[in-house]
Amino acid sequence: MLELECLAVTGPTGTLMSGSSIRGAGNGLGNFARFFLGGLQPTLLEVDAVERWGEVINTIDVGIGGSVVLRPFSGGLCAGNTNGKVMIIDSRTSHGIVRELDAHTGEISDMTVDANSHTLVTCGWSRVGDSGLRVDRLLRVYDLRSGRAQVPLSTSLDPCFVRFIPGCSDSLLATSQTGAFQTIQWGKIAFSPNDLGQLWLGYDRLVATDLSQK
Repeated sequence: MLELECLAVTGPTGTLMSGSSIRGAGNGLGNFARFFLGGLQPTLLEVDAVERWGEVINTIDVGIGGSVVLRPFSGGLCAGNTNGKVMIIDSRTSHGIVRELDAHTGEISDMTVDANSHTLVTCGWSRVGDSGLRVDRLLRVYDLRSGRAQVPLSTSLDPCFVRFIPGCSDSLLATSQTGAFQTIQWGKIAFSPNDLGQLWLGYDRLVATDLSQK
């Protein structure tokens, strides 16, 4: 493994563990049977967590963009890469990758899947000119059942992290590296200052965010 970037735990079929939340923190650890390791290398590793604990049992070719973000859902695994693509992976198939989504033109920085495993939302970077990058202020939205792109969601900050709010399939929290955050709701046209907030960080920048159930 070269430069491990992400890890996802799944059930025995390489999909979301039964009884578990989309964010992987639920009560389904009894169904924990696989974990996937992604990084800056062209292969995604599938590792056994039961009889052959720690043994690589499958490799999936994900290309030179590697895999820097992994999110399991009921139909498989979403893997975001450094080129802005999201690969939908079913490790039970011979090829592994069943669909590719062109979400951003730069690296995927985060992804989230709703509790029904129907909707994928991504945030990432956009390429500017020949070599520049800037944070894409649009959250890209996809229907995981069809693979079709939906209307993107606009933000008022530079989103580097995104999460569905627990218990809400139509509400998200987007967060920037500087600690600014915004709640976003589908169908809400008017922007309110109450949707924005700021974490006063005592350090350089955020490197991860998550939401608790309670």
